[in-house]
Amino acid sequence: LPGVALCAPSSLSTVAFRVTAPGLDARAEDALSERVLDEVNRRGRVHLSSTVLRGRFAIRICVLSYRADRARVLACLEDLDAALRQLIPAVT
Repeated sequence: LPGVALCAPSSLSTVAFRVTAPGLDARAEDALSERVLDEVNRRGRVHLSSTVLRGRFAIRICVLSYRADRARVLACLEDLDAALRQLIPAVT
């Protein structure tokens, strides 16, 4: 998705990422990532968690659960995309 950068190579079924946007410093990107996490979780279709990697806020998705079928992963991507578009209007 535009506006999303992986924090590290994915391991097993957990992927950590953060929101990026031109012109934002690390602190602003971390705050934006937190807002995106809150917005995705507010929608209630999926639940993402967070962590701190090398001093930076990161959003985590884990698709190990038996409930994590294709439809749920697609719902997560849809909600993430919608949150990005809402919070960063320039995301296309």
